[in-house]
Formats: sequence, C-alpha cells, structure tokens
Amino acid sequence: MIYKGIETNHEIKKEIKSISVKTEIPIAEVCKKLNIMQQSYQNIYKKKKLAFCDISEILDCFGYELEINFKPKNKY
Repeated sequence: MIYKGIETNHEIKKEIKSISVKTEIPIAEVCKKLNIMQQSYQNIYKKKKLAFCDISEILDCFGYELEINFKPKNKY
C-alpha cells in the first residue's frame, strides 16, 4: 500500500476491521488485551492520522504484525 495521507488511513482502518472479522476476535477482547475501554478504542479510529504504534498494538491483538517498506519514488 502506498501512503497517500488521509485516504490511506481510511484504507488501513478498513483492513484492520477486515482482519477483526476474519480472526473472529471481538473488539472487547482486543480492548482487554490493550488494557483500554471500548470508547478509547473507538477514539483511535476517529483520529485523522493513525500512529504506527497504535496500528501495531491493535494488529498484535489479532496475531498480525505491522510491516513497513520504504522505496524510492518513480521520477517519471
């Protein structure tokens, strides 16, 4: 996925929700693992800009990890 600002954040949020459905792990369980209330979890999703640490911690609860790759831009 190429980062394109807010648009990419929406894609990331959709992908995390998809992983949630796929793994059948309820949000309540994720919140328990993160030691936060469900409202705090929802507040993470309301942010315009997601922090990598938030994404990584959430993915860890689903048994996934965050992988980041850097590549040079095409100059054409």
